[in-house]
Amino acid sequence: MSDREALSGRAAIFRAWRRALFVVLGTVALVAAILLTGRPVRASRQTVEKSPAVVTVPAAPLKREPGARAESVVDLKRGDEVTVLADRGAWVEVRAKKATGYLRAEQIEREQEREAREERAKKILSFPAVYGVVAEETPVLLAPFPFAPQAGTLSKGTGIQIHAVDHAYFAFQDKANGVAFVASADVDLVPPDPKSPDIVPGSASLRRLSTVDLNPEPTPIPTPLFPPEANAAGERPAPVPPPAPPRAPVSGGSVEPAVLVSKVDPEYPDMAVRAQVEGSVVLEIEVDEAGNVANVQVTRGLPFGLSDAAAEAVRHWKYRPARGPD
Repeated sequence: MSDREALSGRAAIFRAWRRALFVVLGTVALVAAILLTGRPVRASRQTVEKSPAVVTVPAAPLKREPGARAESVVDLKRGDEVTVLADRGAWVEVRAKKATGYLRAEQIEREQEREAREERAKKILSFPAVYGVVAEETPVLLAPFPFAPQAGTLSKGTGIQIHAVDHAYFAFQDKANGVAFVASADVDLVPPDPKSPDIVPGSASLRRLSTVDLNPEPTPIPTPLFPPEANAAGERPAPVPPPAPPRAPVSGGSVEPAVLVSKVDPEYPDMAVRAQVEGSVVLEIEVDEAGNVANVQVTRGLPFGLSDAAAEAVRHWKYRPARGPD
């Protein structure tokens, strides 16, 4: 046998020995994993203490396997009670209606989570509120973090009362859950109407109260359907006296008040349209000697930009100046 043949034989033996060593080491690692975990290595499954929970979304199909396309075992709805058996990241293994399957983690709220939320809600609702309007459809969460239990959605244009800010979420008053959370990026805050400051009287001006109606159909005042009941003595109460007539002008010459000759109607703000807010705004205006509106102050306003829209329109009104006695 030549030296080359001897070397080739030894190299083949070495390669075979190395492959056998890798197989043995792989088998040892697999056996160790089985002994340590009690089962072959597979997808992570974190077993937790069995805990009660409640479905928070309108519909939640219980899946046979953790996946959106998996077969449904049974259909669950909001308020159904389940028992959490294990966590698998975005999915949880639960038992409900004598069946075992998987739900998404945000479709349920555990009992301890509900208790903590209700306790937190008492403190949050004690804070003063500001108003906001949903700019884009957004999910309603029961906690201020991603993948928190969901309680539905808010449609675009919905008005909400915001009591607190928690990271990137607004805490708002929710009828069904006390307090819920929405992403702050999906909500437009509504600035409060400014209070009317004191006005210093001027010598060559006329102040008037002007009401700008932002209600397309004013609500009629209801009239009684039945006459007033007689009192214990058999007498009917006296009719309500009519309102007192306006006071006569001060003697010493007649004064002709300023007369509105042209006006501009206010534009209805988009924010108010989305929030479905309407009503009347009362403004106090100051008319100068030329009949122009020199100053506008809000005395009774409305939110969602209605007061600003009314004030801006009234600034363009034109009056015939008041005339005093000759």
